[in-house]
Amino acid sequence: MTTLAYLFPPLPTDIRTNCLLEIFAFLNYFQINHNSNSYGKIPDLVFCNNETATVEAVIDILILCDPYHLALCINISFGITAPPFY
Repeated sequence: MTTLAYLFPPLPTDIRTNCLLEIFAFLNYFQINHNSNSYGKIPDLVFCNNETATVEAVIDILILCDPYHLALCINISFGITAPPFY
C-alpha cells in the first residue's frame, strides 16, 4: 500500500502559525516550492498567488550550496510585455 503522508504534513499547533496559514489561505497564497534539500526536507517556503509561478533548483551555481538550502530560481510571469531594450 502506498502512503501519501508526504503530501499532508502535520498541522502546526502554534496559534500564531495557524493564524498565518489562515491569512495565506484567505489571500489565495499557496506554497510553490517542492524542491527538497540533501536531507529530504523543504526548508525554503515560497508562497505565491500566481498560478504560473514556478520554483526550480538551480543547476549551474556560482558557489557551493549549503546542504540545508538549495539555490532556487523563482520564475513569475506577470503578463506584462516590456518594450524592447536597445
